Amino acid sequence: MANELLTKSVDLIWDNWLNTVKAINTVQEDTEKRAVEAIASQKSTLDQALNSYTVIEEKSNQAIKEWQKQVTTSFEAVTTPAQNAQFSAWFDTLKQVTEQAQELSWRPNHAVVEYIRNAQNEWEKAINTTLHQQKEEREKALANIEDLTSKLKENHKTLLESVPSIPTVPFVR
Repeated sequence: MANELLTKSVDLIWDNWLNTVKAINTVQEDTEKRAVEAIASQKSTLDQALNSYTVIEEKSNQAIKEWQKQVTTSFEAVTTPAQNAQFSAWFDTLKQVTEQAQELSWRPNHAVVEYIRNAQNEWEKAINTTLHQQKEEREKALANIEDLTSKLKENHKTLLESVPSIPTVPFVR
């Protein structure tokens, strides 16, 4: 009876210890899952910001073209054909200057956007690779811990069985 109780106690102690290790493992998995979700959320937010930037750029280009069209229409209405030819030449030069200025002002922004996208992609790859490696190592470690726990339980039980039973002494009052 006493040996059976000791054996069950050994099982209980080692099973509880193993369950604690598994609980820690579950916490680590949950943390990894949250990290992946955070990266996905960050990427989504970045994509939305970059899409907004693209929309702003497109609207800016559209506004400039509309302005150019309105100016051309207005001048054509109030000028003679000879004046119109001069105005067209001047306005073509103005268009080129405007387009070049706009391209120069947007070019650094495009470089920054591309840099941010590349950095985000590299960061995501690095995190995913690290998480994958951690998961593999954790699974190996958990399998080893489970084997070790099983061996420790058996060794502990064998040790308890090898110890002679303590004779019970009657309790005298």
